[in-house]
Amino acid sequence: SSDLLAKYFPARPFLKTLLLTLDSWLQNKTETKIAYSDFESVLDNRNSSLEAVLVNNVTWVQCQGSAPHLRGFPCSVWTLFHMLTVQSAAVPRTQSQDTDALDVLSPMRAYVKNFFGCRECAWAFEIMAAESIGNVTTHDQAIMWLWAHHNQVNARLSGAPSEDPKFPKLQWPTADLCPLCQKEVDGQHTWDMPECLHFLKTHYSKDNIVNDYLEPESELLARQQMQEARREESEAELEKRKVEKDVAALKIKKEEGGVPEEEEEEVNNQPMVTETHRAESHNPRPSIVRVSSKSKGKDTAIEDLDSFIDQNYKKEALKAAAAAAARRKRSANARGLKSQHLDADLLPDFDDVAAQAHLRSEE
Repeated sequence: SSDLLAKYFPARPFLKTLLLTLDSWLQNKTETKIAYSDFESVLDNRNSSLEAVLVNNVTWVQCQGSAPHLRGFPCSVWTLFHMLTVQSAAVPRTQSQDTDALDVLSPMRAYVKNFFGCRECAWAFEIMAAESIGNVTTHDQAIMWLWAHHNQVNARLSGAPSEDPKFPKLQWPTADLCPLCQKEVDGQHTWDMPECLHFLKTHYSKDNIVNDYLEPESELLARQQMQEARREESEAELEKRKVEKDVAALKIKKEEGGVPEEEEEEVNNQPMVTETHRAESHNPRPSIVRVSSKSKGKDTAIEDLDSFIDQNYKKEALKAAAAAAARRKRSANARGLKSQHLDADLLPDFDDVAAQAHLRSEE
């Protein structure tokens, strides 16, 4: 769950902010279903001045397989939940406070059951969980439960087609990784449980995470800022083209002999994003007949089509463009980004100062 990650995942500052934002957003949702586009908008930190960013590329390190289809994601899921059980256990609690021992295992169980791509794997994990997860009563037991059942999975999948030949599924940790974790009793191999617990808490501690291979969060944030600006520009351009297409269609229909009132009103109500400059025509400008429901049977107002577009769209278009430019500047200042981080693709189609001056003259 988002609450689980926000509480226990040892993230860097900007990712931590994003996880907290995501958790708050989900907690405030009352719908039973959430559109992926809305969820994606939060992950991309759209419409927010917070310094929050989620890396959008994947670089496997510990889970790097010898081939693209080996290890990778399944390995990372195990690693994540091992780390979360350890981080949860590291929170100071008295014995009386150690009541929610399944705060990590229960969300993991639900995730694997509902979202894990390998359905056979999900089914096998659910069987294991149903048999014994209810016996976990402390956070240390949660660490050991996940470790023991991970080793059961390794034993079951040893030699399977999904096994990476260069990383065979062994009982873990191996003797060379933790010499004290294994011992022999009466000639039988067995685990030293206290030593295993100590090893797991050390291996999956936040102090054992190496961030050397990660991009600086400031660079990730700057790239996210530029991508979001490009996305907004693209959406605005699409909306502009749609309105221009509708206006052009209205003009053609008018020239051919009239436009239904409801269609004319629908086009009239569309917002225009920018003004397209037109060359003067030698032919007389076509007129547009505006008839409101209140004026049926009365005189109709005849207006020149280009004048109609100018009067109804130009001021709003300039306001929208100037406001968009101002938002980009405020957002950049809030993030502490320098102007050189923005390339020419992010600049508006006309001078912002001139646009605002034009607005003042129009008002």
